[in-house]
Amino acid sequence: MTYITDYNPRTPRSRNTDPLSSYLADKEITQSGTREKQIQQCVNAVKNNQGYTSKELSVLTGIDRYTLGRRLPESAQLKKGRMRKCSITNKSAVTWELND
Repeated sequence: MTYITDYNPRTPRSRNTDPLSSYLADKEITQSGTREKQIQQCVNAVKNNQGYTSKELSVLTGIDRYTLGRRLPESAQLKKGRMRKCSITNKSAVTWELND
């Protein structure tokens, strides 16, 4: 069994209204180690590119934007930065940086 060593417990993994398939998928992605691998990829992306939005990080790193959207908040090593206009979407978006 794989244990998440970098998980932020304040971030819920699923909602009470999610179907059973979501809970099963959560169990699979955690036990297979995929969640931890994705979290580490996100941490590395932010380490190398602090102050970028998830969409900008996706373009810079090739990591799927939705994977970033799910995993960035799950990492205890990362925190939300300031909000600014994303250079890709031209919409206001939160940036990501390393947690102090």
